[in-house]
Amino acid sequence: AGTSAYTIVVSCTVIFLFLSFTVPIVLGMMAWGTPKWDKMGPWNMGRGIFMLFGLLSIVSMILIFVIGIQPPNDWALYITVGFFILTAVVWFAFERNRFQGPPLGDIIAARQAAIKAAEQAVGETGH
Repeated sequence: AGTSAYTIVVSCTVIFLFLSFTVPIVLGMMAWGTPKWDKMGPWNMGRGIFMLFGLLSIVSMILIFVIGIQPPNDWALYITVGFFILTAVVWFAFERNRFQGPPLGDIIAARQAAIKAAEQAVGETGH
């Protein structure tokens, strides 16, 4: 009759899983060497190897996407594109102005002080 729902769910899950790994790699490839990310952390493999593996990751994501949307899983394409459209609508309509980014400096210090005060109020020592 048609493709089972399980097969479509698995295809979409694999596509989104690979995408979740690929997005930070692409952003890292664009950011490395800029003032936002001028040096690597303790596991530095060098710029050449990083770019090579980043490119291989991008190619594998494209390959997984193309394989994942082939018949009989052609519904995976519609679900994936629909998810991106829904996510964009929610972001631009509601969340773009509300999201403040990660807490920095004074916000972190204030939160730590509030946690410490709450722990002391209930008799915790903070260990």
